[in-house]
Amino acid sequence: MSGPGAGGPETAAAVLGDVVSVIGGGSPLFEENAKLRIAKDVEMAFYLHLEVDDEPGVLAQTAEVLGDNGVSVRSVVQRGLGGEAQLIMVMHPVSEKKFGAALKRIAKLKFLRSPPRSIRVIEEEFG
Repeated sequence: MSGPGAGGPETAAAVLGDVVSVIGGGSPLFEENAKLRIAKDVEMAFYLHLEVDDEPGVLAQTAEVLGDNGVSVRSVVQRGLGGEAQLIMVMHPVSEKKFGAALKRIAKLKFLRSPPRSIRVIEEEFG
């Protein structure tokens, strides 16, 4: 935002004062926001990237761990040969808790060459 006003330091002090007031409970906003519940186990899709040894059973073992934790795979891509393979997967929406449990087990699999990497996938439907 821009335009005439009190100036940078004065505006910053006013904004910071408002934040401190809300945090300290001296604002009606504090009471209203104190009732909000924080989501702890959101359901969403996930992207999983694994650096693996290219050997028989890697995909099967990974899929078994995911399945045991109630995680369904939407798509799989495997790239590379020999010791330099990558296994890239996108999951169907699942609870963060279930995916996290699967990820911990996957991280212990012997064919991994580095820790698994994952990110949340925000899906938008166009129609």
